[in-house]
Amino acid sequence: MRKLFIFLFISCHYYFLAACQGENSNTPNIQENIAGTYYKSLITKDGQDRNYIVYVPSSVNSREKLALLLVIHGTNQSGQVFYDKGLWNSKADQEGFIVVYPTALTYCHFDEGTQRTTTKWAAGDLGESDLQKGGLPLCVGETLRDDMLFFDELIETLKSEYLVDEKRIYATGFSNGAQMASRLAAERSDIFAAITIHAGNLSEFIPPTLSPNPMSIIVSVGTSDPLFLKKIGFNQPIAINPDAINIPGVKSLINPFLSISGLNSNYTYTERPYFGKKIGRFHFNSSNVNKENSLDFLLIEDLQHNYTNILIDPYWEFLRTKKLQ
Repeated sequence: MRKLFIFLFISCHYYFLAACQGENSNTPNIQENIAGTYYKSLITKDGQDRNYIVYVPSSVNSREKLALLLVIHGTNQSGQVFYDKGLWNSKADQEGFIVVYPTALTYCHFDEGTQRTTTKWAAGDLGESDLQKGGLPLCVGETLRDDMLFFDELIETLKSEYLVDEKRIYATGFSNGAQMASRLAAERSDIFAAITIHAGNLSEFIPPTLSPNPMSIIVSVGTSDPLFLKKIGFNQPIAINPDAINIPGVKSLINPFLSISGLNSNYTYTERPYFGKKIGRFHFNSSNVNKENSLDFLLIEDLQHNYTNILIDPYWEFLRTKKLQ
C-alpha cells in the first residue's frame, strides 16, 4: 500500500509539472498581472472572432489591482500599429497600468462615393446612408457588427483574467477610434471613468443625450489637421486664442460632449508651451446635474492628423486621477 501511495504521488507530481511546462507561456494566470505582451482573441456572442493585444508592464505588483487603458486605433489601422508606436507602453512602464490594443473588423464601405475596404469601428457613421450626416454606406453583402458588444465582452474578459481596478478603466481613441471612444463615453458611462478623444467626434447618428453617469473627457485636435480644417471650412490653421471656441465648426465638435457630460458652456482658458508647441486649453467644469466631471478641449499648435507623444503626458495627467463615481 505504501509503495502504491508513493507511485501515485510521484505520478501526479510528474503530470502536474508536465502540464505547467506545456502551458502557453504567453498566457497569464487567472487574476494575476504577470508582465508581458499577450496576443489574445475572443469570440463574441454574435460569433465574431476579435483580436486584441494586452501589455502588462514589468513595474507592477502581480497581486495589485491596476488601472486599465484601451487604446482605440483609427481607420485602416490595427491594435498592432498602436502597440508598435510604443507611446502608451512607455507610460505604462513608468506609471504601472495595463494597456489594451483592440483591432476593428474590416468592412467594404463607401466614403464620399469612393469604395474602400479597411478596418473600421461601428462608431455610428458606418452602415448609415445619410451622407449629409456623415453616413458611410456598406457594400452589398456586408453586415454591420456590434462593436459595443465586443467592448462589453472585452472588458468582462479582461476583468476575469487580470486584476483590474474597476473604478479606473479608461479609453483613448484616434480619428475613427476617437469616434468609437466618443460612443463609449455616451453609452458606457457606467464602465469608463474617463476618456480622451483625439481628432474625432461624436457621430451625428449617436444622440447627444445626457449619459447616465457623466464622465470627464478630453477632446483634442491639431490646429493644422487637414481633415478637421476641411470639416469646418478652413483653408489655413486655426489660431490658438480664446476666441477659437467661437468658430462654428469648433462649437459643433464640442457641444455634443457638453450635452452628454451634463456641462454648461462656461469655461476658463489657459495656454502653455509643450514639446515646443503651444496648447490652448478650454476647461469646462460647471455641471448642470451636480456632478464633478469636466471637459477639456485642447488645441495643439501645428499638429497634423496623427496621434503623437505630445498627447501622452497631458492625457495621463488627466486620466490618472479620475475614478468611476
